[in-house]
Amino acid sequence: MKINEYLKKQEKSTCVALGFFDGLHKGHMKVISEMLYCSKKNKFTSCIFTYKNSPKNILHKGQTNKILLDYDRNKMLESLGLQELYTVDFKNVMNLTADEFIHEILFNTLKAKHIFCGFNYHFGKGGQFGAEDLKNKCQKHAIQVHVAEPVKHKDSDISSSTIRKLLYDGKVDVANELLSENFHYTLSVSHGRRIAQNLHFPTINQEFPENFIVPKCGSYLSCVTVNGNKYKSLTNIGVAPTVKRLPRPISETHILGDNSVELYYKTVKVELLKFLRPERKFESMEKLKRTVAQDCNVALKWHFNV
Repeated sequence: MKINEYLKKQEKSTCVALGFFDGLHKGHMKVISEMLYCSKKNKFTSCIFTYKNSPKNILHKGQTNKILLDYDRNKMLESLGLQELYTVDFKNVMNLTADEFIHEILFNTLKAKHIFCGFNYHFGKGGQFGAEDLKNKCQKHAIQVHVAEPVKHKDSDISSSTIRKLLYDGKVDVANELLSENFHYTLSVSHGRRIAQNLHFPTINQEFPENFIVPKCGSYLSCVTVNGNKYKSLTNIGVAPTVKRLPRPISETHILGDNSVELYYKTVKVELLKFLRPERKFESMEKLKRTVAQDCNVALKWHFNV
């Protein structure tokens, strides 16, 4: 898969999926899978055109954190067989009119023959135009636009904003039902303060990037993947209030029943599966140790019963 951070001109006809794709939930995957099927059927190059920064953050000057790290998104897209990924700076195209976007980006640069997008896709300066406008305006360029209907979960549309709320509330198991893969992050392992190791529960410590969502602080049933090997684990997300409060939450993961795995400075994938309990400040280190031991027992029983 080729990753283009600039508007490289395509040489052959393409099928293109449009969207921000910040979580690769089941709604996103419907758009992408239909595009991949069309490209294979017509022997066109498969493309995704997206942005490295959230349009909402720039247009509304807010902070919408990503549900999926770019590294993990790219790995998932590559595994699907995607050929070209455009991830450009939104500021470079935000002032294009609807007609300019279609002519310069979709027609001239991408050589699109088929466009795929969600029902709530917007484009053009200020996001004034929607999916139906795209369909109508692309006709004069002989570009066929396919608009995907919303994918529902229990009668509600699946959306990134819904998934964010679920993660902030600790309902990661429900969020996983909406995502195409369990909520996860692949990050390098850093040296911690060895407090968990002194408690005989050594942990994998990982720091979250600034623009990535931090789920509700607390303990989670989880699993870890290292070099293709998967391990049952328990993850705590928080600021360690019992020991010394950290400036922002980190992820600390204990591999259940196997403390021999050397992971410092390696890149580790952690999947969160189910929320266990909220983070709290304990009266003593002994109380903390007993609670972590109880959490590990609960996690082991859960992992062997699913």
